[in-house]
Amino acid sequence: MTTAYVTHKRYPEHNMPQHPEHAGRIEAVWSQLEAGNLTERLSCIYPTAVSDEQILSVHTQEHLDRLIWTSKQDKLVLIDQDTYALPKSFEIAKLAAGGVVAGIDEVMSGRAHNAMAAVRPPGHHATPDRQMGFCLLSNIAIGARYAQQHHNVPKVLILDYDVHHGNGTQDVFYT
Repeated sequence: MTTAYVTHKRYPEHNMPQHPEHAGRIEAVWSQLEAGNLTERLSCIYPTAVSDEQILSVHTQEHLDRLIWTSKQDKLVLIDQDTYALPKSFEIAKLAAGGVVAGIDEVMSGRAHNAMAAVRPPGHHATPDRQMGFCLLSNIAIGARYAQQHHNVPKVLILDYDVHHGNGTQDVFYT
């Protein structure tokens, strides 16, 4: 059984060291996978960034415009009390959502039986019109919509096993 392992070396570039959501989180995942010799047994995939069209499949134009604006600032932007963006953060967030899309492509094409996307920044709190809760883009919602639109998957089950509610994902698919 082939498992696709999707990640990108640029994910740590979205980093505010004193913030709870910092580069050390993904580096710890990478370290544990390496320590367990798991990466040698996985099919490593390096994603490309999602397009603005893919972002707009779940987010509003205002949401996208806010992220474009943050990328043009030469400093840290605090979007809310929990969520930050640096000039490179939007680019990295597009790679994170791209990681989910790449994992879906690997499974749907038959090249992999399953996939693990170790991506950041996280996404399950980003609503259609707002970045929040450390999240800039709703990565899994973008991936689910991609599966529906490009792989003709009518329904997608999203199992969010975080210890708190993925309100952004729910808001995208509420109707």
